[in-house]
Amino acid sequence: MNVCHYKCLPEKEENCCTKTTIIKLNPKTDSKSATELFEMQPTGHSPLHSHKTQHTILVLEGEGIIFDGEKSVPLHADEVVSIMANEPHQLKNTGKKVFKFLVINHSC
Repeated sequence: MNVCHYKCLPEKEENCCTKTTIIKLNPKTDSKSATELFEMQPTGHSPLHSHKTQHTILVLEGEGIIFDGEKSVPLHADEVVSIMANEPHQLKNTGKKVFKFLVINHSC
């Protein structure tokens, strides 16, 4: 067992998102089953992209949108998004505070 403050964990080196810090919360696992904390600053965003595996997003605080290439859906704290494998998606912070969310990747 290991207990530490999440700010003690290293930030993920490759950063696909603008104005966003990504921290892998279980650094000893492979990326297919990783849980990552995203802290997206105001105006921050990810590119429109997809993954080979399904993942789930849990919004912790702030507000943003998820865009699937055709429509945008607003997101707020305590909401959960299930994204299927190969489903296009983009996240954007639309608020004035940090948009913080967990991404739980599901391994195949």
